[in-house]
Amino acid sequence: MRNTITGLLICLCISVFGQRMEVPYTMHNGFGEIKERSFGGLDFRAFDPESVWGKMNIETTGAPEGYSVQRSETDIRQFVWQSYTQGKFSNETMLEFVEGWGIDTTSENLTREFIKCYVHVAIKKENDSTYLYIIDTNNDHDFSDEIIHTAALYDYKKVDSLYREHKHTFRYQYFTNNQVKWREAEILIIENDRKDFMPYLINFPHHAKGEIEHNGVKYPLYFQFAGGNRLQTEDEIEVMHPLDSSMVSKDQFIIIGQTGYKVLGANPSKEVLLLEKVALSAESSIAQKGFMVPEIAGVEFSTGDSIRLSDYRGKYVLLYIWSTWCGPCYLTLPKLVALNDSISKDELQIFSAHLHSNSEVLPEVLQKNSIHWPQVLNTTCVSDLEDDFALRGVPYSFLINPEGRIIETGIHHKAKMVVAIREAIAEDSRE
Repeated sequence: MRNTITGLLICLCISVFGQRMEVPYTMHNGFGEIKERSFGGLDFRAFDPESVWGKMNIETTGAPEGYSVQRSETDIRQFVWQSYTQGKFSNETMLEFVEGWGIDTTSENLTREFIKCYVHVAIKKENDSTYLYIIDTNNDHDFSDEIIHTAALYDYKKVDSLYREHKHTFRYQYFTNNQVKWREAEILIIENDRKDFMPYLINFPHHAKGEIEHNGVKYPLYFQFAGGNRLQTEDEIEVMHPLDSSMVSKDQFIIIGQTGYKVLGANPSKEVLLLEKVALSAESSIAQKGFMVPEIAGVEFSTGDSIRLSDYRGKYVLLYIWSTWCGPCYLTLPKLVALNDSISKDELQIFSAHLHSNSEVLPEVLQKNSIHWPQVLNTTCVSDLEDDFALRGVPYSFLINPEGRIIETGIHHKAKMVVAIREAIAEDSRE
């Protein structure tokens, strides 16, 4: 094992603090200082009226002929809870939401009152080059008093200018301090450049701002709810690190000097960000750059053999966590296949773990995409992927060195992924 440890983590052996902190924040429209721009999707499909989501449908009027009306929730857990309390689906279904989404029905951030924690958008494909949309900006469930807009085409290099030129303001309700209030927010809807995934992309441009004091120095903290896809939630938090602008999710750490601040989530009712000082060391197993990668142990899908991520200690590993139901995951697979075919296994091993994949369709997916590296499903994995890796979705990627230490995260996003991997390996080898 090397004697040199990543600079930020040298002597990162700190005492047990156990100190929970409530950092007050204020909400603001716009991306603010946050650099990352993530989008949700809108398509033309309507839910089956007999499905649970179909039963939560809200009737609207005034949409012109040919438009599909879609709803985007500003607070998805509140919307599910209030739909249940209004009798729209069964106790058994609500229990599935509680267990699957971790909804705390006793939370002070939820109200049984049915509030307008959503916005409706009517969308239409006019022709191959013209995509139209209408926003129910006043949230009166009526589109007849709204304006038809033409969607601009997505360009990741121009998101800030797209925001400035195509943002809209709408009204919604939120629950705070035991009261229902109205708030004006912004929404950005653009045409997706990948129609095979979703025809429209949607984001609620916002940022919350607070500050943390460390050793007498105040550091600004900016964060978003669900990467901009919600406007209120307790656990889907993305905090921008005040030192390097990287995004830190719930259950990950903001590291300043020799102190780690664990992001516990938020309490929107009190408008506070929840942090905790936690004892860390350079050998802690945490799914962040510079730390040891958490173990994954399970059954390899194709062979049925027992397998562990640590079996590959001694070589570099690219861990790719994905799922068969994840549209964006498939965009990365061709790059991974090309990498796997072009690089020696002695130089790099690809290892995949799955988050709630469909085991029945996986064989066809593997064959169709020529995937020939280890695959472990969460259903056969003794590790808790969501907790151990602080997952809030997929895909995720981690580049791991021979010691088992994470040297890069999110490297699959790189336009020149292979080049980025080789550079990261070369840099790590020099240390």
